[in-house]
Amino acid sequence: MNKLEEIAKVYLEKQGYKVYRNGWPDFLVTDSSGKKGFCIEVKSKSDNLSTEQKNIHRFLQLLGVPTYTFKENADDATKFKGRRFITRVVCESLKERVKNVENKIYGVKHELECCLCDYNLMLRETNDLIAEIDSADCLLIDINSQDKLILPISNQKDQECPPTPSKTI
Repeated sequence: MNKLEEIAKVYLEKQGYKVYRNGWPDFLVTDSSGKKGFCIEVKSKSDNLSTEQKNIHRFLQLLGVPTYTFKENADDATKFKGRRFITRVVCESLKERVKNVENKIYGVKHELECCLCDYNLMLRETNDLIAEIDSADCLLIDINSQDKLILPISNQKDQECPPTPSKTI
């Protein structure tokens, strides 16, 4: 570290910041547009991440930068910390599967909306029937019917209501 870098580091630490000089990944890898990427730390078979490297990797991941460790002679050389690179064909296949799942979710959502519409319609009809029954001047309860129907007799004010049956329905 040169003198100017040391001054900057000391100043930032006095301001309460933790300054990391070491521990950065070996590679920053980007796509051709430079808008997407990830970091890779390369380690020999016997080497492990230092505490500083783990801290920087965690922080990069918090920022949304995927960070992987590539170990020499690992069982599967394409694995990076439990993940592996996938080919463009596999990626397209996964995208297609995601679209299919999204379409199924949309279909289920549409069905639920239709059911909710039907439910609201039936609820409105039920409320209308209840209002109609409540507004009837008198009711005849047919206790001989197996269906136990409640039928409005009339809305005329001058007609008398039949006596209330004593038998419980």
